[in-house]
Formats: sequence, C-alpha cells, structure tokens
Amino acid sequence: MIRHVVLMNWNDGTTADQIQRVGQGFAELAEQIPGIVAYEFGPDAGLYRGNADYVLVAQFETVELFKTYVDHPAHQAFLTDIAGPILASFQSAQFEIRSRHPYVPIWETNAVKCSYDAR
Repeated sequence: MIRHVVLMNWNDGTTADQIQRVGQGFAELAEQIPGIVAYEFGPDAGLYRGNADYVLVAQFETVELFKTYVDHPAHQAFLTDIAGPILASFQSAQFEIRSRHPYVPIWETNAVKCSYDAR
C-alpha cells in the first residue's frame, strides 16, 4: 500500500473560487483514475502556524497504480489547467504502509527498523 501526501501553497491573490475548483478537480480525478483506494483533500484547518494552504492524501494498492495516477492524462490536465496556475509551491512524499492498524504504524529505512505502538 502506498500513501501519497501533497502539501500545496497558493499564489497571493488566489480566490476562493479557484480553490473550490481545485477541490472539484480532485473529486473528478477520484472518479476518473483507477486504483485509488482512499482520497482525501481540503484546505488547512488553521490549527497551527506555518502550515500549507491545502493538502491531498491519497492511497494506492501498489506503486504501479500510483504511477498510473501520476501519469494519467486527467491528472496531467488538472495540474496544467487548474492547480498549476495558482500554485506557489508544493511538496509531496510517498511512503509504504506496512500496517493496516491505524495505531501501530511500522516503517523501515535502510539504516534502522522501527515500530511504534501507541497503546
């Protein structure tokens, strides 16, 4: 399972209508592109300083399905026509989900194997 996280910041002067169109565009992508297991997005809740303006969190069964999403013509058009013109900056990261239990995330790096149990 691959989780894809994108943090976006808008250009100064970006309107509420433009941001709403981004949300509509993400919703349309979820219907158009196969292989998306989970897809959540929205504006920052404003709970902490220094946050990004908007976030997308998506989940895919395989790396191949993630790559299908990235390269899909609908995704490329969304980036060019909807998000791109108002995007000041973005960061993304993908990581492998090794545990389906929400309170026992497990991750692995080349140097260290770690696990965390919140119980």
